[in-house]
Amino acid sequence: MKYEDLVRSISEDFVKEYRRIVDSGIITDKHLVRFEKYNLHSILQYCLIKAGEKQGLLPLPEYRLKLVKPIDKKELRLPVNKARFIRTIKVDVAFLHSGKLVGIGEVVTPGLLHYGISSQELRQLKQSMGRNVSYSEVTTYDKLLHIAKTQKEVGFIVLVSGPWKVFSKKIFMGKRLDEWFKHWKNLSDKLAIMKPSRTIFIYDLESVRLYSK
Repeated sequence: MKYEDLVRSISEDFVKEYRRIVDSGIITDKHLVRFEKYNLHSILQYCLIKAGEKQGLLPLPEYRLKLVKPIDKKELRLPVNKARFIRTIKVDVAFLHSGKLVGIGEVVTPGLLHYGISSQELRQLKQSMGRNVSYSEVTTYDKLLHIAKTQKEVGFIVLVSGPWKVFSKKIFMGKRLDEWFKHWKNLSDKLAIMKPSRTIFIYDLESVRLYSK
């Protein structure tokens, strides 16, 4: 099984499924703008599942991945309020082949736009804005890089990010949207060095782009 071919095919099939749903009217502008109310995350998760099925895989949603090496909050320079180590991570979709895990898919909607940077960088950003930083907040950035580095059974990673054109303001948490976009591209580039991976950027109803380093 060539993971590079597989991740490319899953990404392309995701886009086809997404466009089919858009054409059928299941996703409209209101879903993109009010993404939490209309469960956009679940719809995009479904697209990933259908894409995996087309490649003969068994996609499982909300999969609890047991980490070979736990995430150490102290290594991330985060406060340790309760447990120091994170031993399992719930991923949006796990792709199985013959009963074995071969890849994962993660969907990030605008509510977690700020998770495209390291946990420590996010903590510093919130601190500069006068926000509460007394609790540990491990970002998607750190979780995916940890998985890519330590989980050998994860052969590929598909990341879905967006939609991006739902914001009425061009500033989010003190950064311009193009800055946040660069952060997500940076994460995509780092993942591609370690594992076959693709990022699917959704801009609006019609604009979807497959990105790889």
